[in-house]
Amino acid sequence: MLGELGTVPDAARERKMERVGRAISLFCQIGGWFFPMYGAGRLESQNVREYELAARLAHVAELHRFVAPLLEMAQVEWDHERYFRSKAARHRLWRHIPSWPAPPPREEIRASFRAFETTAAWEVPVVRPPWLVR
Repeated sequence: MLGELGTVPDAARERKMERVGRAISLFCQIGGWFFPMYGAGRLESQNVREYELAARLAHVAELHRFVAPLLEMAQVEWDHERYFRSKAARHRLWRHIPSWPAPPPREEIRASFRAFETTAAWEVPVVRPPWLVR
């Protein structure tokens, strides 16, 4: 998609995300599995909303060829969030740490996009990335 738009990934952001990934990987080795699963679930939850937003923005920009792949990516992130949430929720620390809101049902991703698509006045929600990945 970036290539079609005539751009490339931001090298500085790619390096930052690689450092985040390596730190999480190291933490997995020394800190147990709960916090990496918890953190991954939170990030995946955010990713669902970001892909939904990207699909809406593609629609508004009349880049309709991007809409279906972006909605599919949102659904994959929904699957990931569900997996990480289910793993983290089994740990005893789950009830002591604030959890993020559960996403709506997976089917709602496409249903809400169809509702958006047929609305005359488009409202594009603000999605703010977590501080760790800004």
